[in-house]
Amino acid sequence: MNHVIPAIELSGVWIRYGQNVLLEDINLKVEEKEIISIVGPNGSGKSTILKCIMGFKDTFRGSIKVFDRDPKEVQQSGIFGYLPQGNHHDINFPIDVYSVVAMARYSKRGLFEKLKPADRDIIDGTLEKVEMADFRKHHFGSLSGGQKQRVLIARALATRPKILILDEPSTGLDAVAQDRFYELLKTLRDSEGLTIVMVSHDIGTVSRVVDRLACVKQRLHFHGRPEDCASNESLAKVFGKNTYFISHDKNCETCMDRK
Repeated sequence: MNHVIPAIELSGVWIRYGQNVLLEDINLKVEEKEIISIVGPNGSGKSTILKCIMGFKDTFRGSIKVFDRDPKEVQQSGIFGYLPQGNHHDINFPIDVYSVVAMARYSKRGLFEKLKPADRDIIDGTLEKVEMADFRKHHFGSLSGGQKQRVLIARALATRPKILILDEPSTGLDAVAQDRFYELLKTLRDSEGLTIVMVSHDIGTVSRVVDRLACVKQRLHFHGRPEDCASNESLAKVFGKNTYFISHDKNCETCMDRK
């Protein structure tokens, strides 16, 4: 029987900042083509885990493997597509949608090197995948929040990644836009074979779309199927005792009226 190598594996990971322990003994596996959300309150260490996975932060103890290799070894290979938290862009900055996505290809070519036809095919293809091809000449700042996120996902996809890393990707989106965005992620996972790791504090929303949840508050308190988390006592350890799932229903008449 062949041994299946996980896309990402954290083994006994400890992270310190000075003398303060940020993360303690984290053991976590993410399988290839899996969608997982790391959830927890603000300051729980969620974004720190993403930085460690991408090789931007060193561990104090333990190891991290990305397809059985050190993250820093694969950092420049384009294996990661990254959407950082808080993508705030000046709406008056004169840049169109096509140019935003093209930034990903220039990162491979250099700012003073012309894009090749293959690069332009990739840009056009990623805009098609996120259903934003008709907006290619639109000013980025004129788009809605959900449309901007789609364009930024296209930019991340333009590097041809195997792993998509998203830090609080639905911040600022209304419930309907969130639904559409998360459905897009599932479509991309299936069509592109992506492994998707995202951070969120909204456990109720992401629990409907992910394969696994990882509940973090300094330690990993739960890792498993979303439906098993609601009845697990670890939820109270992470979010507090009086915590309940509140899940948006995409068939809600009020929300349907806002489409």
